[in-house]
Amino acid sequence: MKTMIKKTIASLMAMATVTTCASALVSAEEANAIDISYKTLEESIVANDGTTIPAGAVAVDVSISGNTGMSGTALEFSVDSKLVKDSNGMAVVDSGNVFGRAATSGAQNGNKVVISEAAGEMSNADGTLFTFYLEESSDVSIVDVKISVVTEEDINQAIDTYSTRALATYIVGDADGDRRIAVEDAVIVLGAIAKAGGTILPVSEANNNLSYYFPEANMPFAEVVDGNDDGYIMNPYDSQGNVLEEYSDPQQILTYYAQTAAALTYNVEGWYIGEEVRYRI
Repeated sequence: MKTMIKKTIASLMAMATVTTCASALVSAEEANAIDISYKTLEESIVANDGTTIPAGAVAVDVSISGNTGMSGTALEFSVDSKLVKDSNGMAVVDSGNVFGRAATSGAQNGNKVVISEAAGEMSNADGTLFTFYLEESSDVSIVDVKISVVTEEDINQAIDTYSTRALATYIVGDADGDRRIAVEDAVIVLGAIAKAGGTILPVSEANNNLSYYFPEANMPFAEVVDGNDDGYIMNPYDSQGNVLEEYSDPQQILTYYAQTAAALTYNVEGWYIGEEVRYRI
């Protein structure tokens, strides 16, 4: 994953009486320029996952222009405000038009926030990467911003680097076999689901055609990315856009990444992402 920006941006003041509050160009480069803007919500809205975002909350849009091609992204920053969370205590993050219905996750530990997003295919579109929400609408200060993107080169390099390693153990969710959980793993899994129609890939089908769904990846069998051992590898959304996050393997991969990158412990009941498993060669 390539880090694009690592800098501090000035405090942005959000006034509840206006709609558009502030905007900061985080990267001034013509290629992959990142802009963070936000506004106070005058009315409540419903997020993609069904969470109601109340009026008075702050919607923060992270946008890109001059997109040279990416399939995932990760944003780290510090903020004094609390993020709006869903019923499971995870930060609410809506995917934008760059990826459409992408898998997203966010975690906050004190002032530190990590947000991750992954899609099953590359996108060169400009526009909104994702939107997250802050509870408070005054004295908003977003600093120490660091954003990274996953490119096709990153995925190919990971597969080339680790595809010949012989393993006696694997890490659940580690699609590329590099012994860590990252956005790249979610991208690889979403790519496999896309080949199966975009919603559900049965583990049995994936194992029967492993080289098709996961070409040259360092994965002995598809159970590696079946994070809850239910026999299916699932997208966060079905074909009608209904939320399947509770059962989504790439969603949980991103959740693990966001939580551990924010120095939190991943502990989602029924899921085994990040656990090491031994197997017989």
